[in-house]
Amino acid sequence: MSEEFKAQTKVFEGWRDKPYKDTRGVPTIGWGFNLNDKLVKALIPVEVKQGKRPLTKEEAMPIFDRLYTRAENTARAYVGFKEFDKLPEEVKDTVTDMSYNMGGKIHGFKDMKKSILAGDSLGIALAMKDSKWFKQVGNRSKQHYLSMVNMGDYSMDSRQE
Repeated sequence: MSEEFKAQTKVFEGWRDKPYKDTRGVPTIGWGFNLNDKLVKALIPVEVKQGKRPLTKEEAMPIFDRLYTRAENTARAYVGFKEFDKLPEEVKDTVTDMSYNMGGKIHGFKDMKKSILAGDSLGIALAMKDSKWFKQVGNRSKQHYLSMVNMGDYSMDSRQE
């Protein structure tokens, strides 16, 4: 995954050093870390969870890296491990960012998966646009949509294994 896109996920999420409720009422901190997530609960310092002090970016970085790796693994499983490696970087990054944003709940995007495997970037964009996620996340979804629309179709067969 590109470091540039990993940084973009942080920009999309925004930074908060104290717990807050996200748009769905989920307790969250850092770069969109769900405080109900077992991994996050285990890694956030107790004093931060108790509201006694803010989370530092230095403490948050390893948490972000673990969550991003988990999102990438979920994206790989969603598309198919061999198929994922054949995708253009832009598609890999988009699917991984979506997985990160949704806490791994990307498997419901069945039409998007069909379009990914068919190399149909417009189909990917339309499947994203036809979802609750698209309406809930604002600018992030619109940027992903436009990048898929502007990318053009690709062939899975012409990529190296």
